[in-house]
Parts: sequence; structure tokens; C-alpha cells
Amino acid sequence: MTNTENLKHLDDAQFASYLATETGKRLVELRKELVSRGFYGWDLKDAGDAMAQEFLM
Repeated sequence: MTNTENLKHLDDAQFASYLATETGKRLVELRKELVSRGFYGWDLKDAGDAMAQEFLM
């Protein structure tokens, strides 16, 4: 569900759930990619924080 028109019918709790779920999916994918490229520790955390911030804002 990426079309903003599809999100308009959600109440606050549903929208929060959507954001949490979608952010989690993206973080898992990012982690897989970065770990395969040798990232770990703070670099991995910082990349995840930046990606989540970008998505949510």
C-alpha cells in the first residue's frame, strides 16, 4: 500500500500500525543488504536510523 489515497481511510491506530509495519520491513531489508556488504555495529544502526527517518518524514 504505497498510494496515499489508500491511506486516507485509516484511523490513527491503523495508520500507526501501517507505519510501524512498513518501517520494520524496510529495516529488515536494509539490514540484510548492509550485513552482506560487511556493515556492523554503529554503522548499521546509523544507516537504519537514517532510512527510518527518511521514510517516516
